[in-house]
Order: sequence, then C-alpha cells, then structure tokens
Amino acid sequence: IIDKAKYDRDIYFSFDNIADREIIERKLHLLREHTKKPIRMYVLCGYDYSNKYDNDFWLSDIQSIFLRLEVIGRYGVTPFLMRHNNYLNSPYAGLYKNLASFCNKGGIFKKSSFENYCISQEEKSKKGNCSVIRYYKAFLNDNPEYEVYCKKEYWHRL
Repeated sequence: IIDKAKYDRDIYFSFDNIADREIIERKLHLLREHTKKPIRMYVLCGYDYSNKYDNDFWLSDIQSIFLRLEVIGRYGVTPFLMRHNNYLNSPYAGLYKNLASFCNKGGIFKKSSFENYCISQEEKSKKGNCSVIRYYKAFLNDNPEYEVYCKKEYWHRL
C-alpha cells in the first residue's frame, strides 16, 4: 500500500534515541519490504534526557549518532541531524557541526565516510587552516576509539 501512495516528497521519520534501535530496525525492515522510495530520518543529538551534560554524556551521544547512522544507512535512509542548542556547550561542538554537515547534505552521506568528508573539506580549504579537519583530529586525538566509526561508510544501496 505504501508503495502505491502518492506524495511529492520524501517520507520523514525520527530516530531520536538509540534505545529505540530494535523497533526502528524492525519498522525500517518492514517498510523496505514494501517500498524503495526515499526516506529521511531526523536524528536528534546534543540533548541529555537526564540533564547531566558531562563528558560521558557527550561521548555517549556522539557514539549514539554513529550507531543510529549505521542503522539508517543499512536501509538506504538519508539522515538529517538535528542538534539541540545544548550541543554548543559541548567540548565537541565543532564535531557536532561537522557531523551535521556530513549528514544533512545527503549526497555526502551517500558517497563518503565521515573521515573522508573531513579530509575533503581540508583539501577544498584555500586557507590551509580548515576547522573541519581541526575539530576532527582534535576529537580523535582525545578519543581514538571512535576512529572506527569515522572510517565507516554507512550508506547501503537498495
């Protein structure tokens, strides 16, 4: 039925909490059994439901973004990262900006890893002092365990 529905734009859903991963995967699997039409998912980040906003939260939130991108990409869904204003208080605010640019320009997410996106921005920079690569390298310098997420290509063609 959904494959025959008439609409002018993409279908939008939300994936705001990694705790919902199982149900989101089940529903995306079901949806993809019936349609290959474009789907976009809003991904909320930078909001701490427990209102702690400590370094553990920020690192967990960034990991959660990557885990949700993995689910989204597996089903050929395009993400749209929505940053709660509190991300500005994060020591990783620059990385959040980079992730939003990577996700919200669907063509980039579909063609590249996050790492390659950051490197490509440095190559495009004429000043030689690219904030994208600077934020990326600073984050990985402090958190090398996240490199595996940054190198991964998330998009899967249907």
